[in-house]
Amino acid sequence: MADAEEYGVAEEERQQYATAVRTSFRESAAYAPIMFGSGVILAYDTDMETDDTGKPIASTPKDIPPRSENGISGFIQYLAASLFTGIGIFIEGYFTVNTGQVKTAWTNAYPTCFGTKPISGTTCQGLAASSCTKGTQKANTYSIFAGLIVGMLFFGLLGDRIGRRFSMLFTVSTYFISAIIITFSISESADTIFVLFAIFYALTGFGIGGEYPLTASVASEKRATRIMQETGGEGESTIYFTDALARQRARADERARTARRGETIALAFAMQGVGIVFGSVLLLIEFAISKQTSPNTDTALIATNVNNCAGYSTQALGYVWRSYYGIGAFLILLILLYRFLILRENEIYLSAKRRRDTNESAEGLSVTGRMRRHFGYIFRFYWSRLLATCLGWFINDISFYGNGLYSGPIFTALVPDKNLIVINGYILLKNTVALIGYFISAFIIDRKWCGRVRLQIFGFFWEAVFFFITAGAYVQMQEHSPRALLFCYIMTSLFTQMGPNVTTYIVSAELYPTVIRSTCHGMSSFSGKAGALISTAAFKTKTTNDIRTVFWVNAALCVFGAVFTWVFLPDTTNLSLYEYDLQWELLISGRLNEYGGEGINPKHLSRFERWTGRGKNYQPGWLVRFRNEELQRGGKSV
Repeated sequence: MADAEEYGVAEEERQQYATAVRTSFRESAAYAPIMFGSGVILAYDTDMETDDTGKPIASTPKDIPPRSENGISGFIQYLAASLFTGIGIFIEGYFTVNTGQVKTAWTNAYPTCFGTKPISGTTCQGLAASSCTKGTQKANTYSIFAGLIVGMLFFGLLGDRIGRRFSMLFTVSTYFISAIIITFSISESADTIFVLFAIFYALTGFGIGGEYPLTASVASEKRATRIMQETGGEGESTIYFTDALARQRARADERARTARRGETIALAFAMQGVGIVFGSVLLLIEFAISKQTSPNTDTALIATNVNNCAGYSTQALGYVWRSYYGIGAFLILLILLYRFLILRENEIYLSAKRRRDTNESAEGLSVTGRMRRHFGYIFRFYWSRLLATCLGWFINDISFYGNGLYSGPIFTALVPDKNLIVINGYILLKNTVALIGYFISAFIIDRKWCGRVRLQIFGFFWEAVFFFITAGAYVQMQEHSPRALLFCYIMTSLFTQMGPNVTTYIVSAELYPTVIRSTCHGMSSFSGKAGALISTAAFKTKTTNDIRTVFWVNAALCVFGAVFTWVFLPDTTNLSLYEYDLQWELLISGRLNEYGGEGINPKHLSRFERWTGRGKNYQPGWLVRFRNEELQRGGKSV
């Protein structure tokens, strides 16, 4: 790169140039998106070091760049911006994961409906006495899962074909309407209330399911640089420097973005944990305000219908769960306003979409033809990666949701008097420890000694250890040391977040090019929720043997998950995702055999991909040579 003084630029521009160089992160190459005449998007580095023959060589790795140059205030701004990207995932944690905690209010507000054991010698009256059919109870268990898996697939495809912003407006509008109806559903029959819940839980799940692929795609494309046309030539030295400066700054931005991409996506996903903890705290406060912390055995209050036969006030607990969903609806309204008024489409996606639409229009493809081509490339070329992200997430969610099934017996052993404050306090403790796991994952996943594959194996391994311990010593711990049982339960939750629950979300956003990223993430998250649905339907926790079986199965699945990860999962740590966009452009233009870049560097491939020869065309320094050949192909000087 020529020195800035050559072009007589201002001092401010020289400082910008110096800052761009100083803050750049480089492992072996740096990347900036450039569109050349042939229509192929390229990534290149004009200041790459070369040997005596001019062949590019790897430069010395540098540390991951700082998150901000503005100290604590800059870090807080960075953290807030990264977390806010996942605001839709916050709602997912608040509404779906905390449903089990909200049920502690339902089961005591409507004891006959949920089969809650009444106080001896009492009978329920009015709304508390209304029963629910088994079909209604099952529908409330499964409807939100059905909505989630459909939403993940639908909005994953919509996000790629139509746009991230439009799809995110669609999702939030859907679950805003649902939250309002759930909050204000009123009837003299508990069965009617929960039939409405089943319907609008499904609609809520449909909208929230779309947040998974859309939020992940936006987070992985965060801090994108704009696409620029190559310019310069005789008599344009000043303009050329301006473009060179812009390109240098773009490369520096992409280095930093690549170096912290895992952290960026993980922090967005950590909002699930924040939503869970926020909801847990809110419910604790609401239970305390309503004074419905433990059953009141005063039969006079039950006889006058002040309390129900379980010793709780149906009306007061109704206020608890309705206000919980009402506050959620208000938060969703704020998100809707933000996305409508402020959120804009990402330039990386827009550029990829324009190229795809232009190519498809030029080929005269119908809607059916476009869909066939869209999914054809996914299943033909990315099938092994799809297997890695789908099955990895499937295994994780079986154990993750199976983990929640035996929380009831654990808390019953700890809280025999069924005090709602104490029970929900334990749930808050578990959720808080899990939240710590989200943040630990975020802050270590981009380190060279960690990475995606190692972190996922680490999490699966330690989950398996604690599942095996608990399965073998469940009876002894339940009878003699319930707090030891709680510790093992919390540890399985911690290592789920310090491993597969976070990594499966991240890698599903990283292993695919821009134009199919949302679709593939939606298919992967769909597989995860399918695993959750299977675990909810298949696992039984009525007896001690049932519960121990859940532990044994989860332990075995985690061992399998670790081995499967070792074989099939590629590691994208410190790999620019522009490599996959370039590889995609060559794939659809029939020139895939020309690709020899970092995307097929063996260190970024799974063991299965290495065994099957996917990296055989890898050539160190290929990027610069290909750039020069492409310039000559377009009739430009190198």
